[in-house]
Amino acid sequence: MNVKELETRTGMARANIRYYESEGLIHPQRLPNGYRDYSEEDLIALEKIKLLRELGIEINTIRLLQEGSLTLQQVLFGQLNRIEGEQVLLDRQRDVCKQLESLGLEYAALEPAPWLARLEATAEMPALSQEEPAAEAPEIYKIKVEDYEPARLHPWRRYFARLIDLTLCGLLLLDIPECLVNCFSSAPIQFAIPGLVRTFLTAFVVLYTEPYLLHSWGWTPGKWLFGLKLRTDSGEKPPLDVLKERSVCIAQKGYGFFIPIYELYRLWKSYQDIKDGVEPEWNRDWNCRYEVVPRPGDYAAGAAGYLAACVAVFLITFFQPAVFWMVHAAHAPDLQTVETIYQENENATDPFGTYVIYGSTDNMTPEEEAQHATAVFQQNPDGSISATITKRFVNEKFNPSFRQEIDAVYALFGVEKPRGEVEDWWEAAFSLLGEQDHLSITFRGVRITKDILALNYSHTPWLGYEPATDQASFTRTVTITWTGGLLPWFFPLTK
Repeated sequence: MNVKELETRTGMARANIRYYESEGLIHPQRLPNGYRDYSEEDLIALEKIKLLRELGIEINTIRLLQEGSLTLQQVLFGQLNRIEGEQVLLDRQRDVCKQLESLGLEYAALEPAPWLARLEATAEMPALSQEEPAAEAPEIYKIKVEDYEPARLHPWRRYFARLIDLTLCGLLLLDIPECLVNCFSSAPIQFAIPGLVRTFLTAFVVLYTEPYLLHSWGWTPGKWLFGLKLRTDSGEKPPLDVLKERSVCIAQKGYGFFIPIYELYRLWKSYQDIKDGVEPEWNRDWNCRYEVVPRPGDYAAGAAGYLAACVAVFLITFFQPAVFWMVHAAHAPDLQTVETIYQENENATDPFGTYVIYGSTDNMTPEEEAQHATAVFQQNPDGSISATITKRFVNEKFNPSFRQEIDAVYALFGVEKPRGEVEDWWEAAFSLLGEQDHLSITFRGVRITKDILALNYSHTPWLGYEPATDQASFTRTVTITWTGGLLPWFFPLTK
């Protein structure tokens, strides 16, 4: 029979039937189409479970009954003792309430000590008639509720456990290698990996390696931090082939193959199932279940681990440019090398289009603007190298950029011209020069000085310079000097 027919015959909700199945109390057959086929034995088992649950008997006790570890007489005797004990307490509470009510006392006049003594007095338990001497209550009744805490009550614990695994995977697989590459690269690298590609890559690696970790170690880092232990119904580690099939099911039913929007729907659906006490398919279909191992501070270890992973990703990602420039600053090239690299940067073809830094030419191509620029490099007495970029325009309309100045900065560090957009830090540095004719700033240990001499030119910010007469001339001189010192690179938040 199918689950709908079983619901009708037992009077149970589908969620309850799925729950008892996930607890291993019934064992329906699987049809070729994937649907469950419930037998008459399953129906009878559910009716027995319903009766025992109505009597207040715990799931764990019912499981021991099915396994034969307890007899029905033992279970009923223990439950009857418990009910009688509760009844004695209720009777005592009722008697105290009636006596207090009959006295008509007000709250201010109430003396609690004698009444508390009556409630706390040890009452004689009623004797149970039995043909045989009563056996000692089974050990199962000494188990506290908190000693058995299924993880199905903690959907967020399970979600963040896997989130830690995904974060750590991205850190080890992408962020740290990217930072190491920047230590040895000749051009600044910031891997422009789209977020969706990053998600697919880390998810694939996590779900591929998780079965091996669970089978050998018994945990993943996230599950260990949150105290989640995955075991079979018999309490053993699941077989490796089962864990592999389970990972595929997680990718499909849990995350919707990480497809945007659909992934959110699958996560929400899984959350609702777990919240309703229904174990997800990837555990239920492979007879796996989570158990929560108590840890000091409960969520503290997992939360601290997740926070540490996020901070590590942030720091490595944010400090990558600093690592690159610090490495190159520590190995400053000689004068000849700087001049050679500058020429190579100027002649390099950018397949993504020439970048524009603070302003753009008007009616003038980048190549034409470069023809108006001259670059002079010189060795200073202190051993540092300075680059002086001079741009001169006569009777022309233009809006000068800082292309050549940016290339000179890279050359001073012995760095190749980057492809696509230039490093944001240097764009920010030259934007600090603003519209003033004479200004000097120090940025990341680099001193930049700008001097402008404009004759008969009118200037409109962002639109550029336009000759006011036919005797107009414009000269801008920018001097860039690496002053040394690595300390500024440790604070990339300041620009």
